[in-house]
Amino acid sequence: MSETPTNGNDLDLENLGSPAASGTTSPRMLVPLFLVPLLIVVLIVAIFLGVGALIGTEKTVEQWIVEVESGGVNERWQAAANLTEISIRDPARLATPELRGRLRSLFVVAGPSDTRLRQWIARLWTAIGDAEAAPSCVDGIARMQEALNAPGGREGPNAELAVQELLNYIRALGALGNQTHVTAVVGLSAEPDPAVRMAVIECLGALARKTIIAGGTVAPEAIQTLQRLHGDSDVWVRMNAALSLAKCGESDGLPTLEAMLDREWLKGQNLRFPDDGNYSVNAYDPAAAPIASALLAIELLLSGASEGGSAQSSLREAVDRACRDPNPEIQRRAAALLANLDG
Repeated sequence: MSETPTNGNDLDLENLGSPAASGTTSPRMLVPLFLVPLLIVVLIVAIFLGVGALIGTEKTVEQWIVEVESGGVNERWQAAANLTEISIRDPARLATPELRGRLRSLFVVAGPSDTRLRQWIARLWTAIGDAEAAPSCVDGIARMQEALNAPGGREGPNAELAVQELLNYIRALGALGNQTHVTAVVGLSAEPDPAVRMAVIECLGALARKTIIAGGTVAPEAIQTLQRLHGDSDVWVRMNAALSLAKCGESDGLPTLEAMLDREWLKGQNLRFPDDGNYSVNAYDPAAAPIASALLAIELLLSGASEGGSAQSSLREAVDRACRDPNPEIQRRAAALLANLDG
């Protein structure tokens, strides 16, 4: 018995049969053999196109908002997810104050079971840049803190949902807020979940950067929180704190940024992402993102005030090492930064 041939993807190949027997087949016999399957294929295509014409038309923003307003629990958050996708592709479609106001009202009246709806609306606010939604994010942070701190609030699936909702509010506030919202965020810096602490760091860095660009002064409370988190037990938290300190114009995280330029140091931290030899840096290089981020943070610090003395020497050595990184893009970025240092 012969082995069933396969195409290499665990799919059986169609058995083509044995060579045809001798003799001829009448053309009249061949016509039904081809015509009937052809008619079936045409009928299937026609049905497919007809159904596609009925359901393929994209709903308008107004229709999606109505579905958020009046649909069931699942329909509401799915409609909000579609609105978020639209806002990413074409934010102008949700730019009118009337539409934004309706979305803010929907968030306020969302019930306890609408956690996914609230999360998607928070993402939507981030995408369209609705600064008027920042107070709702602050309220959401307070609600989730209260839920997590309640007896049993950090146990079971509800705890995970609360953390996910909290993360969306923190990230949205980083995109929409200003210095007046720093206090609402720093209170979360002692949360046991490192993902929350990293979101806090990201938010504080974003708020600080916007403040500096606008000509303002970063809140001391934000800098102190980032300095404290730079000593966190979680290495991801420490690295992100170093990046956000650079956004504040603070060089406290420079030793960590220098270490991040060393691929071997990243491997030594037993992190999840470093190249372990199974991938080439051209195909998949998880270490490239933290190295590139550190290079950008150092460049940002240099644009403010350059480091001197032994700090300058240490920094140059770290950047020079990155110039020899196996990733060509890292080499290019590091070489440009090294030229800046030498200049």
